[in-house]
Amino acid sequence: MKKIQMEFNYLSDKKNIAIVRLKGEIDSSSIQEFTDFMNKVVANACQQLLFDLKELRYMNSTGFGVLAKTIMEEKDKGDREIFICSLHPTIMRNYQAFGMEQVWPTYPTIESALAVIHKSNPGLNIEAVTFPLIRTCTRCQKPSNFPKPGHYKCPYCNTIHHIDDQGKLKAVLLKPKTMEQPAMQRPESKTKTSTMLKQVEAAKQAEAAKQAEAAKQAEAAKQAEAAKQAEAAKQAEAAKRAEAMLQATQKKPGKFTQRQEEIKHIQEQVTQIQEMQVPELETPTIETPPEQIKPDEIDIVLPSDTQHLRRLRDFIFSFADELFPEQERYNMSMAVDEAVANAIEHAHNYDRNKRIYIHLEVSPKKFSITVKDSGVNTFNRAIPRDNITQEQIKKLGRGMGLVVIRQTMDEVNFQPTETWGTAITMVKHVHQPEAS
Repeated sequence: MKKIQMEFNYLSDKKNIAIVRLKGEIDSSSIQEFTDFMNKVVANACQQLLFDLKELRYMNSTGFGVLAKTIMEEKDKGDREIFICSLHPTIMRNYQAFGMEQVWPTYPTIESALAVIHKSNPGLNIEAVTFPLIRTCTRCQKPSNFPKPGHYKCPYCNTIHHIDDQGKLKAVLLKPKTMEQPAMQRPESKTKTSTMLKQVEAAKQAEAAKQAEAAKQAEAAKQAEAAKQAEAAKQAEAAKRAEAMLQATQKKPGKFTQRQEEIKHIQEQVTQIQEMQVPELETPTIETPPEQIKPDEIDIVLPSDTQHLRRLRDFIFSFADELFPEQERYNMSMAVDEAVANAIEHAHNYDRNKRIYIHLEVSPKKFSITVKDSGVNTFNRAIPRDNITQEQIKKLGRGMGLVVIRQTMDEVNFQPTETWGTAITMVKHVHQPEAS
């Protein structure tokens, strides 16, 4: 399933305005493609660069780090303006939390950003699409340059694409060449006498088979007739015995009638009992206090594969739907994603054979989840941090995952495992409505 679509278009005839559109989800499974795409974007010259993030539904801390590092580096160069538009509320929260508003302000829509550009450049001609463009492969999701409309082959997976003059890209299914079937060879001719002998022999065999089949059918019919007669005799004998029992019963009508009267009397008594109205006892309702309700517990074991991150986020988001509003569930799923992604990268070095153990406890008062890796001697008490500076983001382009976790969850606790790996426990408390 395609997780992310990335597009780069020029909007002006002079190629001084460009727009980047990101759609889908950016997590650890697509971060390399996103990094390559951003490198291609900044390599194209333009004076104004717009980012349309309206359809970007998820971006993890590493993806945000790539975006933040890029726009801070462009700020330092001073040769172009950056316009960040239509941020998702959670991405906006991270953007503001890390002080990125001070680097480049955000705009609610792409139209509002274009209005600012038009105000400073009143005679600017903005077109729908101007080549060259950058698009991501529909199969491998890696970015490539498209200098003009036409057919192109992906240099990574050899998928054939067609891009039209509107910049729309689609894969093209090429018809395979028709394979030429070799002509069948005619068998060598036989003599006329040999052919006639074979035909006679075949006729004899067919006649013999026909006679054997007729004999078999006759025997089956004979057996069926015998069985039919035996069944008829059996039914006649049963009818004779039934007639004898009926005659014997009719000779003693007194006892039979008396028995019927007894049965009728018992049935009348049962009916009277059933019609009696017995008052139902009310069962008292006892409500268990929330603190005494045992939490629901779920254990999940995952391989160290980033392809499972989206499914895990969807599970966390939907599992707590009765306890938390939508935005909090989105933040919680992001925190779990960050913890699991850290385990895959830092503790397991992307070794799919190593397992990640997830334990959930859910009660009416709180949501608790523990992510434990299989690392050996990978626990580091110095790593967990509460904040990160813009200079660190610009230098590393990452390191914000643990900060996001602490800002999102109410309690975060790190403990070493039996093998001196890392177990991180994250807790979110349910906020009870205040009594009016």
